[in-house]
Amino acid sequence: MFTYLFSTFQLLLSVHGGQTDFVVGYPVTLRRGRRMRGSIGYFVNTLPFRARVDPDGSFDELLDRTSRKLWRGSMHREYPYAMMPRLLDTPREPNRAGLISTMFVITDGDPGDPFTEVREPGRRTECAGLGISEFYLPQQQGQFDITLQVHAASARAQIKYNTSLFTEETARGLADRYNALLTESLRTKATL
Repeated sequence: MFTYLFSTFQLLLSVHGGQTDFVVGYPVTLRRGRRMRGSIGYFVNTLPFRARVDPDGSFDELLDRTSRKLWRGSMHREYPYAMMPRLLDTPREPNRAGLISTMFVITDGDPGDPFTEVREPGRRTECAGLGISEFYLPQQQGQFDITLQVHAASARAQIKYNTSLFTEETARGLADRYNALLTESLRTKATL
């Protein structure tokens, strides 16, 4: 599901921005295995993904290319994101968000994770003798120009955007276009 939704997001960005070669970030977990399940902390790293959308290619080709690149990227999931600009020797531009200005996030629930069920509004659980529930804080600003956050369990998506770069109408248009691209890619095997 991640690959499909992420590929569609790349297509959306390419269609909207007119670019065929760009970078999108995505978070990966560093908390792997049962041994880490009881640990508390921020076990997430951001990986850059160089998206290359071929305007004459098919969606299946984009999906296949994305899948292979995500697999290769997972091999380097522990390399610190903060060190990547040095590795690439890219100068810091003060008017840009950094190496990554666009982000794709998917949250899915791990059935063994006690915090999974509290991501549903109104749900409570108990962990280590404490009652836990979600406290939702709406957020529209962040460190990226635009972020698509998909909540897999509830099939909801949210676009977070920099309000000095995007209007609400533009963000709604992007959301509608993303939904249309998802629908179209399921319906046909049309070329990009």
